Amino acid sequence: MPVKRISSPKGRAGKRRKLEKKTLKEAVEKRADEEMEDMGQEQDGAKVQNEET
Repeated sequence: MPVKRISSPKGRAGKRRKLEKKTLKEAVEKRADEEMEDMGQEQDGAKVQNEET
């Protein structure tokens, strides 16, 4: 069996890693925004429940 050479981080994988680093920051910011929205929705839901009872 031929030994599969481990490809260098250049080429496709390297490009993907660069992209991931760039998009990672955006993803983290987006996730933080979503979490803030989720917290807001939960608080709104709690307020509504309190008003109903």
